[in-house]
Amino acid sequence: MLKGKTNKFFMILTLFVIAMILITVFLLFQNKTQNHSAKELFDKVKDHPTMGHKDAKVKVVEFGDYTCPYCKALNADIKKHLYKDFDKKDVSFTYATRSVHGEVSDLGNRAMHAVHINAPDKYWAFHQAMFDKQTDEAPESWMNEKTIQQVLKYIGVSESKRQKIQDAYQNPKSEAQAKLDQDKILADEQNVKQVPSVFVNGHKVENGTDYKQIKAQINKELKQK
Repeated sequence: MLKGKTNKFFMILTLFVIAMILITVFLLFQNKTQNHSAKELFDKVKDHPTMGHKDAKVKVVEFGDYTCPYCKALNADIKKHLYKDFDKKDVSFTYATRSVHGEVSDLGNRAMHAVHINAPDKYWAFHQAMFDKQTDEAPESWMNEKTIQQVLKYIGVSESKRQKIQDAYQNPKSEAQAKLDQDKILADEQNVKQVPSVFVNGHKVENGTDYKQIKAQINKELKQK
């Protein structure tokens, strides 16, 4: 009787140990997969506009659109809080595009890439000014070439560079268009259905409009480093 109980105990113990090993292997595999996913995402946007250190422990990637009011609100929160809450050597912020209003959005997002290619030192000023230009009216009423040219002049882009930028966002075969096309493919790969969509080290934040959730995910990632 005692021998039977002992065998049963060891069988249960063995099953428990096996279960723990399997769980550990699964968690290690999941973590490795997530780390690979994070690296893969950042590798695909590493030539996009980025604030903070390129080797930061935590990499934040936003997919946005200048015609999106929620993106405008998040931009204000990022500008106000991100680098007060975190050091630039620890957290980087990268902006990619996801057009939500067809060609109207494409125009602004193509211009975004054109500015970053031809006048990278003016990019973040352009980024802010484009959101400042956003109104409550339909996007097609204000997102146009006139607005883009006004913004370029306002932020001090030289005439020669303005012409290069204009040529780039008007040309369907330009590098700016190619980068916009790459953004569309990447957004589809990441299952980005709405903007803003925010990823922290490859983890999609449940509510990309909520800076508090973004901050919490950043803190979680920093504690794991």
